[in-house]
Amino acid sequence: SRIYTVTGCLSNGQCRSTTFSVEVSPLPKMLRIDGDTKFCPDTFSVLTAHAVDDSLISHYFWSTGENTQSIKVTDADSFSVHALSVYGCLSDTLSVVTSLYGTPVITFDGLREICQNSSTEITAHGGTRYVWLGENIYTPEITITEPGDYTARVIDGNGCHSDSTIFIQD
Repeated sequence: SRIYTVTGCLSNGQCRSTTFSVEVSPLPKMLRIDGDTKFCPDTFSVLTAHAVDDSLISHYFWSTGENTQSIKVTDADSFSVHALSVYGCLSDTLSVVTSLYGTPVITFDGLREICQNSSTEITAHGGTRYVWLGENIYTPEITITEPGDYTARVIDGNGCHSDSTIFIQD
């Protein structure tokens, strides 16, 4: 704090002085933004802003218009945040850029026709984990004995998934 003295004098030469102190509040300092900056389409990430001393922050102001410490984001974009301290001082601005992983591309191998009293094996490609929906089969391959639609869900190494349906005709 700084001490100041103000002196005022009347026209008759009589002067009076008073002393006061001024406390200079520190500017809040932004530290980091936590959260996944890359995530799968059709999911979200929670971004959380942190100041050097979060207890001295009264509000956070995001480029999205939200004024909470954390925001939920669903798109690839640039997001910035600054903070207002309990003393009314505004911080510097932090920014983060989010991006999306691609979705797996599914391809199928195998005969798409089946004869009566026979079977065909179809193999899905494009991921690291596989689920044949409605069939409870968790391998890339499925043995099909009936014509119809069969849907594979393929999950890649990032946890992103996509579904594709193959029609098996007789």
